[in-house]
Amino acid sequence: MPKHEESQEDTKMEEEEEKVEFVQCRFKTNIKNEDYHVEEDIIDISSQTTRKMLTKMIHSLLDNDIPKKTKFEFLINGRMLRGTIAEMMKLMNLSNDEIVEITYTFAMHKPKEDEKIENDEWIKVIKSIFVFEERKKPGAFAAGFFDGTVKLYDEEGEVVYNKQLHEDVVNDIIFQKESKDNWSLITAGEDAEIGFHKLSREDGEIKDRRIATILQQANALSFCPTNSEMITLAGNDTLLKIYDSSADVLAKYQEKETTSHKRTKTTVAYLKPVAKIGGNSHPVNCLKWINNSEIVTGGYDHALRIFNVDREELASSIFTNNKAITCIDSVKDNVLVGCEDHAVRLWDIRSNSTDPVKVFKGHNGWVSSVQMNPSSDYHFISSAYDSRTLVWDFRCDEPLYKIGLSPAEKIFASSWNSSSSIISGGDTGMLQVHKVKSTD
Repeated sequence: MPKHEESQEDTKMEEEEEKVEFVQCRFKTNIKNEDYHVEEDIIDISSQTTRKMLTKMIHSLLDNDIPKKTKFEFLINGRMLRGTIAEMMKLMNLSNDEIVEITYTFAMHKPKEDEKIENDEWIKVIKSIFVFEERKKPGAFAAGFFDGTVKLYDEEGEVVYNKQLHEDVVNDIIFQKESKDNWSLITAGEDAEIGFHKLSREDGEIKDRRIATILQQANALSFCPTNSEMITLAGNDTLLKIYDSSADVLAKYQEKETTSHKRTKTTVAYLKPVAKIGGNSHPVNCLKWINNSEIVTGGYDHALRIFNVDREELASSIFTNNKAITCIDSVKDNVLVGCEDHAVRLWDIRSNSTDPVKVFKGHNGWVSSVQMNPSSDYHFISSAYDSRTLVWDFRCDEPLYKIGLSPAEKIFASSWNSSSSIISGGDTGMLQVHKVKSTD
């Protein structure tokens, strides 16, 4: 056979192999509500079917009156469908002779802009109030500014506390609810001071009482997930430091020497670390207490460092191939890492691999913030110096949604406020709030 004819025949065979007209599929779901369950029969579906077409198909297969606006996402072997079924099968090396299982689940609704709150100063950090139970409705939140001011906002977005707590940039905040009208607030500033405050609502006003101070520069704060009185911090001196802020310790450090033999009580305790752990070789940008005995840090030494608190030592390091780490969050044994090269990476710290589980590319600037959705095992947000906050799903290679912060050039902070609201802020001083509608 002449070579040109052989080449034409090979090309024709390749085109026939790539062309898949119909595939056999079976639908499954992880939705608990039985009203959304279809019969798990094998059906023939066009290989050019998209998720929009699959959504219409699920609606037609359900013999009940579910809302027509209900949207679904579709997963094949745990990966979210984008494009056509044929494209996904080719990407995953699936044969058209196989029965393809398609799992459908509720799709996250696109976040809708709800409110803009103007401020005169750049926003450095945003922290939603932490409570030890799942919340589906937005709560109070705190914002730290470049001029050292900290503002607290109530559930309606109204300022209820406005005070300059630092002489320089507010680098990080811990904001926790203790009871209905009582909160704790810890702030770290570039002015080498960390302040512990007890806040209480009295006669409609927020009263502020500083109970402790740490004379230490810190870029990041975190607390033990089962004991919020144990605080860890790190900053430019590279050391990981752990502090106990329990009542007994506060009482101890509220004593101040006035002479060589006399002591007097003060209202503010100047705390000293209960542990100092070395291991970072450059300033630390971010950290997270991921369980009772482990803390992870990231910074300019291009490495994730995992520290064992019980043994007070560096346990392991994962190097990022010359990429500075700018922000961190964690879920179980997985650590989300934002980097200066515009990417977000997911690492499994229990694996022996130094390679990330997944790399998420969607930003065009330095990633400044990453945070998991507090009510989801799959969704997270990331913000960057490209004026964008992206909403992601671990099971998808591209962002689900892009939220702009116009006219900002840089977003320095973003936070989930429960699972139903996203707050972001940056170099315009504008706090932008997006509502996220429930998926069920």
